[in-house]
Amino acid sequence: MKRGAWSLVEEALGSLGRLKIMRELLRNPRKARTRYSISRATGLKMEDVKAHLETLTEKGWVIQYPYKPRTYRPNMENRLVKLLKQFIEEVEHSEAKGPPA
Repeated sequence: MKRGAWSLVEEALGSLGRLKIMRELLRNPRKARTRYSISRATGLKMEDVKAHLETLTEKGWVIQYPYKPRTYRPNMENRLVKLLKQFIEEVEHSEAKGPPA
């Protein structure tokens, strides 16, 4: 059964924690980050970061590198990740201009 793009987005970003992680990773998509650095930047607990990264990796939104310690970066080959990056940049740009009308 083929799933639509919206279904994939709901599954990948079905929690505030995953959205925070993706926002943080997309700030510098070429830089691989450890779970520890993601936890510190997002304020999420390490066990939550681990669980969210497993989901995001499984969905193909995040690439995991098997180094010690493991590192992660967004999968910029994924069309939905590219769109999410554009969306986040637009929201942050509009936020800099002031409160929404």
